Amino acid sequence: MNASIVARRPRALWRSRRISAALVALLAAAFMPPPALAQQALERTWLEPLVTEDSFASNEADVLPGWSRGGDGRTFSLTVELEKKLSPSTSLEAEGEWHQQSPEGRAHDRTGFDDLETLLKRVLYLSPAHEFRLAAGIDSLWPAGDRQVEGQRSFLTGPMVMWAKGMGDLPHDPWLRWMRPIDIQGDAGYLFELSSSSGGDAFADAAFTYNLPYLAADIGAENVLWPLRNLAPFIEVNYSEVPTGRRGRTPAEFFITPGLSYFTGPYQFTLGSQVALDHAASRQDYASVLGLVDINLSAIFPAIRWTPF
Repeated sequence: MNASIVARRPRALWRSRRISAALVALLAAAFMPPPALAQQALERTWLEPLVTEDSFASNEADVLPGWSRGGDGRTFSLTVELEKKLSPSTSLEAEGEWHQQSPEGRAHDRTGFDDLETLLKRVLYLSPAHEFRLAAGIDSLWPAGDRQVEGQRSFLTGPMVMWAKGMGDLPHDPWLRWMRPIDIQGDAGYLFELSSSSGGDAFADAAFTYNLPYLAADIGAENVLWPLRNLAPFIEVNYSEVPTGRRGRTPAEFFITPGLSYFTGPYQFTLGSQVALDHAASRQDYASVLGLVDINLSAIFPAIRWTPF
């Protein structure tokens, strides 16, 4: 869920009140047992992005270490995410993050947990022929963190849209075939502060990947050098903003996050760096280094494939 070290959330720098009956009814309507979908996975090894939220319902675990340096000091964070499929097209994701903050000057380090984030996700549309997928979800931040490390004081929740598009439907043209490994993933959403009418959080992300494992499968592994066959270079663009708040609208923050992923069996290892694109973002972080270990739990523990719906 895919800010703390990243632009918007605990993975958002990576990002309790009871939900009203209206929200419960909305969840029940939006996540009723879905119609049968086509195959869950397309013929592509899809990247798990560092910040952008993927549009797949899956059984997986992510560990994301991150380090950043900003105007007020240094921060180390460790994020753990768990996602469990509830049905072939629906999943529930939970994310927790631990921080160690080292302020400038002689102030003592601060440590503690950030807020709990959950995402209830449902795949709405899938076109295997065009490698296109559309999903929607309810993203929520629960005020369970330590306030000394930026924990929220109120419950935030709102809708999120996620999508993915691979270019594998391009023809095997002598030139266009080299664009077939490209895939794009994106998300956009808004979190409402339900305890008052004075706050909200808008965000959007996109991840652009050149998928070398797909290229090796498409043109033949013997035509791609061995060290490159399992690599996927990518670049993410991340945006976040508080359109309304007690102090009015805050400036939009834009980041760019280039990186490289390595796939082997059920694992994905990723290393990236986040760079501020505007003045507002640069005040938050001068430099950030982000990591990710993604584990496909279905491949390791087949019993976890069971779904209640």
